[in-house]
Amino acid sequence: FMCGLLLASKVWQDLSSWNIEFASVYPQFSLDAINRLELAFLKFIKWDLYISSSLYAKYYFALRSLLEKSGFRDRYNQMVGGIGG
Repeated sequence: FMCGLLLASKVWQDLSSWNIEFASVYPQFSLDAINRLELAFLKFIKWDLYISSSLYAKYYFALRSLLEKSGFRDRYNQMVGGIGG
């Protein structure tokens, strides 16, 4: 999931996130691990990064609305990495 989000951001946003930024937001993943995961994901999808703008916008705004809900980030981090509030 994280690789898909990161790569979609790189494809569709003029000022996209860098892998180091993801590593700081999700400290349970090292920069090296994110880089390797991104490469493996790209190979798995055979470097086919096409996604329509409407589909990207749909999930972008859905994810943004989740982040705006109180406590979501803490609950998510506890679920995936055992850290949080």
